[in-house]
Amino acid sequence: MPDSYAVLNDKFDQLYETKVFVYQRKSDSISAFSYPNRSGNYIITNIQPGNYSVCAFLDKNMNGYVDTEDKFGYVESVTINAGMVTENINLELLSPQETGITIEEYLTKVLP
Repeated sequence: MPDSYAVLNDKFDQLYETKVFVYQRKSDSISAFSYPNRSGNYIITNIQPGNYSVCAFLDKNMNGYVDTEDKFGYVESVTINAGMVTENINLELLSPQETGITIEEYLTKVLP
């Protein structure tokens, strides 16, 4: 299956709290979480071909859920092709105050 690679643009000391996943609204499904390495790179494997949003959040309280105090980021409309590697999907993690939208708006309106 294709893999997705990228670099997260956030503080490196917080990478261990960051979770990356792909989301597909059509099937309302997410992948298993991936965790960036010390360089900020991540790999997501076993993704079926299709269109996805690549999402990440800084899980401040480490509960596995996107909460109001968590920073988040996403890239919409990433196409995963069979047998191909999708690279350079860069995410910037921002707080709800920095983006001007709430977590609820992010999850219900922003993601395709």
